[in-house]
Amino acid sequence: MSTYYASLKTIQMADLFDSRMERFDIREEQSKDSSPERRALTDGFNFVWVYGKEGIVQGFTRYAPNGNPAFIFECICKVFDTNIVSEYEPEYWGYESQEEMDAMFEAVHRKCNEQFYGELVKFIDGQPCDIKPGTIGREQAEIAKKLVAQNPALALTENRDTLLAQIDDIYKLVHPSVVVKLDESELDALARRLQTLEELPRLALEVKRNPMNLLDKIIDPED
Repeated sequence: MSTYYASLKTIQMADLFDSRMERFDIREEQSKDSSPERRALTDGFNFVWVYGKEGIVQGFTRYAPNGNPAFIFECICKVFDTNIVSEYEPEYWGYESQEEMDAMFEAVHRKCNEQFYGELVKFIDGQPCDIKPGTIGREQAEIAKKLVAQNPALALTENRDTLLAQIDDIYKLVHPSVVVKLDESELDALARRLQTLEELPRLALEVKRNPMNLLDKIIDPED
């Protein structure tokens, strides 16, 4: 699992990896996977990969096992007077609002549905198509074929949305999502714990002076 980030201002790779980040105890982490255009930063506990092209930082990637890069990003923003946004924010995609980003994704979704439906019709008719075996699309196409066999009217173009909706409903039954519901007190407790986790990079610096300090704050995040 990974998350992608981008700076809203241009940063030179050479500037990011010179000595200016060291005052925050942030340094380059050498790895067998490192290259001039793929380098890692660490605060000693958390890591983030930096990707560049022609000397310019193109983006950052945080991989799940590598901790929380919040402190690293905060320091980069301070040094380079910028903001760093994740792929879940509209600015990452060049949009100013959530509404604009949602409209973009909706348009992409409609286009993908149109393309899939065109290939689906071919599959149902037994014609060559681009729906590959072993894919989610192939499993959905097999569902569609059975639905149309039971109700041939679903193959009519005017029933496209109905067919796609039924395919989606059946696919979700076969592959249910796991949903965890928490009550209000559990949500509050989770929020406090997540806040503590976001502060871990800062707290880690205090361990040098008082090793018990970090442990106390994790056990009792309200302190």
